[in-house]
Amino acid sequence: MDTTTQRRCCFGTEFTRRFLTCDAWNPFTGPRWNVNKLRWQLVTDTILSAVIFILTEVGTALEAEYWRPIKWSIYWIVLSLICMTVGITGAVKRSPGFLIAFIVLMVMFCAINMAHVNQMRGELIRSCKLSQRSFKGCDPATNTLAAQYLSNCTTNDSCENSDLDKTDCEAVSATHCSDKDSMESMFWMNEVINFFSYAEPVFFALLLLIRAEFTGDTCPNPPKEEHEYPHESFELGNPAIFYHEDEEQLYYGVDGSSSEREPFVLRPEVKAEGDAARDTAATDSQQAHGDAA
Repeated sequence: MDTTTQRRCCFGTEFTRRFLTCDAWNPFTGPRWNVNKLRWQLVTDTILSAVIFILTEVGTALEAEYWRPIKWSIYWIVLSLICMTVGITGAVKRSPGFLIAFIVLMVMFCAINMAHVNQMRGELIRSCKLSQRSFKGCDPATNTLAAQYLSNCTTNDSCENSDLDKTDCEAVSATHCSDKDSMESMFWMNEVINFFSYAEPVFFALLLLIRAEFTGDTCPNPPKEEHEYPHESFELGNPAIFYHEDEEQLYYGVDGSSSEREPFVLRPEVKAEGDAARDTAATDSQQAHGDAA
């Protein structure tokens, strides 16, 4: 039987272990991250989440200027920067107080922001379902300006801003309601993206808070561990995650980078030791069954 097994993966062993296994991405069953690893992960995630949130708010402000005034987007962006500062400070300083404040602020921020988005979406649907004639100052029968400029278009809700601006009518223009479906979809997308931009850093902040409190690795004491476990942070220009001193060097005596281009073959003595261990286990199992009988 041929004992040579050709490698089928184009990635290095360390890269596969770190990125392409279930344990690598499972914080519950995978190797536990230490405080030093978690706090720098929180810093990275907080910055990336804030950038995604800001880009989402800018896009929403540009696409839905009528339904979502720009001042509201500026308001939310400023609040997100404040929360980001609190979270980064708590992670860098390993401060439980800052981490608790960050978690509470982000939960409140998430609730208020998503409620506001739902309010804007509800206002969009409600306003576009109403007849233009039902808005204040839009009924030609009771308003002189409306009778002069809106008597024809209010019958089929086709009044545009050029007509509405000549009166004191507060109705929504036909153009703004014509793209109601796309605006509603955009608000839903805004909610989904913003939710994950809140939830992801809060998850790591809570994990860091629990890990730091249980290990006692908090300020003002110096960090208990200088290294990040189980993996060092990724550094540009450092190919350690692709070729690393791992079990291939330890067991097979070959360089990690060169072994990736060679067939994966066990040394004879290693294979013999494995076969002997399996034979011993099988013998012990048979003896145990015989004794039980």
